[in-house]
Amino acid sequence: MLQTQMISTRDPITGRDVEDLAESPFVVEIDESNELTIYFESEASRSAYLNLPVEHPGADLSLNLDNPTDECFDGN
Repeated sequence: MLQTQMISTRDPITGRDVEDLAESPFVVEIDESNELTIYFESEASRSAYLNLPVEHPGADLSLNLDNPTDECFDGN
């Protein structure tokens, strides 16, 4: 169930505000309960954003980043 819809009118690649939303390229990022629409100054900025590598260390490296001890150390 979608709970939050957000719109970003600042191009994350150039850092400049996007004025003409009707004519600007955009991307919609969606997870389980949130939707974020990101507008870009140009198709080049949109492509640069889509080509950014995304790291997911817990999933990509099969690591458990949890520290189950209360003391936050392993006792050594």
